[in-house]
Amino acid sequence: ARLRSHFELSYPKFRSAFLGRSIEYREVVPSFPLLWCNMEVLTCKNGCRLLSVLIILCMVIIGGVYRQQCPINYLIPIYLVVYGVFLLVPTIGSMVYGRQDDDDPQAEGATGPQISPDDLMKSPIFSCVQGIVGCFLFGWFIAGNVWVYSVYPTVERYNTTSPEFCHFVLYDFAFTVTTLVWITAAIGLCGGIITVVCSVGKDGEDV
Repeated sequence: ARLRSHFELSYPKFRSAFLGRSIEYREVVPSFPLLWCNMEVLTCKNGCRLLSVLIILCMVIIGGVYRQQCPINYLIPIYLVVYGVFLLVPTIGSMVYGRQDDDDPQAEGATGPQISPDDLMKSPIFSCVQGIVGCFLFGWFIAGNVWVYSVYPTVERYNTTSPEFCHFVLYDFAFTVTTLVWITAAIGLCGGIITVVCSVGKDGEDV
């Protein structure tokens, strides 16, 4: 009871930047499970976005730092840098777009013609650019697979004098990220198939 009173006096209200609203102390003090529920948005959505941005930044940084330390195939660091840059722009854009969605109710009183993010993203020009970038990223990713996996049996990670040298940080990171993309795609494909099968089965039972 004393701890609760101290909390009530010291922290009557605090702000949640991710939920976009104020949280009263009564919502979080009574039990930690309730606090966990309030932070679910941060854990599931914003946490994944933050992790994606960190991985993409690591791609650009590692590719740039070790760009001269992979004589077995100089295209491996270039693959990381280019792929990371082209992924970073839409990732940050999606985060800004999501933040604008959260702020839309507060902007209902705004006057004058405004272009909503939905209208911008549904425009033909944006769709065309998005399609071109998507095709480029897919082709670049396939090329990166060839560059990374083709040298796996012969790459030297520590012998800097060897013509088949590629710094272990650079190569292992490129190999791991490329493999994780395939694993994520496989999990997403399996999840999609299971969802379709379950929905078809449920529709059959309803009929």
